[in-house]
Amino acid sequence: FRPVLLKHTILYMWCSMQDSMVHEISARSAELRPFSPQDDVFVPHSSASTVYHVQAGRLTYTRTVFAAETVPLKHDAKVQRLKSNQELQTIEVGPQSWVSMVAMWCH
Repeated sequence: FRPVLLKHTILYMWCSMQDSMVHEISARSAELRPFSPQDDVFVPHSSASTVYHVQAGRLTYTRTVFAAETVPLKHDAKVQRLKSNQELQTIEVGPQSWVSMVAMWCH
């Protein structure tokens, strides 16, 4: 998995600081998972447990984007809160793209 890991800026930096890091990440975290069209790779409201790297083909997913609004409070203070309206965005990623990077920071 070395060539794939070293394409990511942060992973490249970590691995350049400590030679054994590539081996450690590969042994503990990396695995090859083939997916077919229409497979559910991840589902809404699930824990971010896996970072994905698209080797070939395309991955399309839909995410919900919540809008924020600033609400005035007493004494000139303001607070942001989520609006009730939501927007769905369809994202398409191609080869050599990283998906669900938040999982790297969650585990």
